[in-house]
Amino acid sequence: MKSPLDFKRVLNEEEVFYGKYFIVKKIPNSLGSGRFGIIASKKTGTAVTRNHIKRLVREVMREQSIGPYDIVLIAKKTAADGNFHNFNTDIRRILTRAALI
Repeated sequence: MKSPLDFKRVLNEEEVFYGKYFIVKKIPNSLGSGRFGIIASKKTGTAVTRNHIKRLVREVMREQSIGPYDIVLIAKKTAADGNFHNFNTDIRRILTRAALI
């Protein structure tokens, strides 16, 4: 997802799932395939840290096959201390709880 309107539409959704490193919001879409967006605010750390988190999340999500949903992953402050393995475990746990995988 790239459009700010798509992000707003998902962020206004009340269905929220929490993990150690991320908060996930989801909403069904009519595209037939899943899309995701990542939010890493300045609270997460410097620009280098935020970009590193987003790269790792994109890699984790590449391995997941999600249904026709728009998903927003919001990085928590604790994400600055995580690594690929931690993110993979946390995101898979959240997506399973959200019935997306």
